Amino acid sequence: MDLKKIPDSFQAEKIAALKSEMSKVLKTISILEDQQKIAAEEMVEKKLLELAQRSGQILDEKFNTLKEDFHSKVTQILTDFEQKSRKGAKEVKHIIRGDVKEEVNHRPIFVEKVHVKQSAPISKLLYSKDFQTVYNIFIAILVNFGVAELAKDLLDSTDVLGLNLLSGNFGGFDRVIVMWISMSIWSYWPVILVQLISGGLSLYLGFLLHFASIASIFWFAIHSRQVYQLPISSSFVVLCEMIRFIMKMHSYFREKLLYGNGRNRYSSYIPSHIENLGYSEKDIQRPQINLKDFAKEFKRYTYFLYVPTLIYRDSYPKIDKSIRWRNLGVHVFDFFGSIVYTTLIFKAFCVPTFKEASNNITDPSKLIISWIQSMLPGTFVFLLLFFAVMHSWFSIWAEILNFADRKFYDDWWNSSDFGTFYRKISVILYEWVHSYIFIDLMRFSNEFIGKKLARFCVFLLSGIVCELLIDLSLGFFSPFLFILISGPGLLMISMKTQSSRLYNIIVWAGLIIVNGLIIMLYSLEYYSRSGNSYIDPFPAYGLFGYLIPQWTLKMNLLSV
Repeated sequence: MDLKKIPDSFQAEKIAALKSEMSKVLKTISILEDQQKIAAEEMVEKKLLELAQRSGQILDEKFNTLKEDFHSKVTQILTDFEQKSRKGAKEVKHIIRGDVKEEVNHRPIFVEKVHVKQSAPISKLLYSKDFQTVYNIFIAILVNFGVAELAKDLLDSTDVLGLNLLSGNFGGFDRVIVMWISMSIWSYWPVILVQLISGGLSLYLGFLLHFASIASIFWFAIHSRQVYQLPISSSFVVLCEMIRFIMKMHSYFREKLLYGNGRNRYSSYIPSHIENLGYSEKDIQRPQINLKDFAKEFKRYTYFLYVPTLIYRDSYPKIDKSIRWRNLGVHVFDFFGSIVYTTLIFKAFCVPTFKEASNNITDPSKLIISWIQSMLPGTFVFLLLFFAVMHSWFSIWAEILNFADRKFYDDWWNSSDFGTFYRKISVILYEWVHSYIFIDLMRFSNEFIGKKLARFCVFLLSGIVCELLIDLSLGFFSPFLFILISGPGLLMISMKTQSSRLYNIIVWAGLIIVNGLIIMLYSLEYYSRSGNSYIDPFPAYGLFGYLIPQWTLKMNLLSV
């Protein structure tokens, strides 16, 4: 085809159309390039976001791991430091010189209580994910148990979740508050008394007034409980608070006169069994206590009255932060949750079983079956009450008052002998009886009362106090707990065992058996006495009738 014959106008149109098509193609290519560029940028941003999230997760995991390791190492360092500090200044000098003798490493040393910053053992364990899982499983079991009991109560019971049982046992709460306030005000008497003694009052008269004030608060609590006829749990709260006030009063009075009122021959006392190991007065660490004006002492005593410790000091270690509301909320939830589930266990396993057994028990074999059936409920009640009081309740007050020494108990669950168990189940109670009964009996008697007799007195007094709390709360005298503590308890604590898994199993087996026995004996006696078939043992046994369990009469084990 001859291009020269094609008109110029046609060629111009074709070229214009071609240019238009090329422009569209180029525009489309530009749009595609822009879209690809935007998609690539979005993909990059998405990848960067995923990378940032993954990096954050990795950093959180690493941080939590480092936090747990750091807490574990710091706890171990503090524990090692505390153990080493208890060996006294003499051993520290030897350690610094590098010539520690082998026999010194195993020497005990007598020291007064030293408060240090430390967490509660369960709080330490909760840093471990494995223990958190065990804790969560335990809560899940209790939740399922609660749901099952709720469903059962909604179908065939008027006492939903044991609320009637709970409210009935905690009745008269307004009177409990009045009694508590009265005892709280009266407990300030040692502050006034110490000021009077430092001002010239006779020391012997001061001691007489001190023990009279203890006797008066003791009488007030028991008399008021009888007058108001408080139910079991309310009575138990009042009596426990009465014991706490008495222990606080004596601690302040003793510490101020022994260490805060000038030097005396008793303040430098060292037990002979410690002195025979080569220790002298310079090796003993003693509390720094002084006596100030009434306003200052009033402030010190007020803090001591509510802080979770029974050993008085002029000052205590405190945490640097204000109240940690989240921690406080968790402890409050744990405390009330434990009380509710304790009530549920009593309602589900103890009340129906022993109500029926108290009326129909005629065969000793049924008694043994009731004992076996009480072991697990009794152990659950023991664990829940321990967690409620020794961990949660004390942690609540420690959190409110910023109190840093939170070793209210130790790892008693690892105990391989009952002596260790008694010392670790309640560290604050053990420290009080060790300092003010065991040591002071030897101190103020010039060791006329020896170590063995002092230990016997500790168990005797502990058994009497525990039995007093139970009997006055239940409203009858039945010395089962006193016999268990003062008899087998004293024998078992003297037994030496090795630290092994087998002995730990033996301790736990003993606890399960004893908890079942306590629940069975007191529940059976309570319902035997509260029924209409009460048998009066006094005509036949006289005063010994107080020692005769009511259920033994119904079983015809003892004839009246």
